[in-house]
Amino acid sequence: ITLAVRLIANVSAGHIVLGLISNTLTTYFLTSSNIFLLAIMTGYMLFEFFVAFIQAYIFSLLVSLYQSEHPF
Repeated sequence: ITLAVRLIANVSAGHIVLGLISNTLTTYFLTSSNIFLLAIMTGYMLFEFFVAFIQAYIFSLLVSLYQSEHPF
């Protein structure tokens, strides 16, 4: 259960920050065309993909570790 809570917390935090950046980007693009905010959004999305791969690796590693300690 701790793995699920950890995974959900990380995914939720990433989506919240991505949504905040997206709303800011939309607001600033309506007033001016600022390419810097688009670069920030793209960079953060790439960072989120990297974090997702790390989370998947850690999740699978911990599941296999827990399963080897407590076989069915």
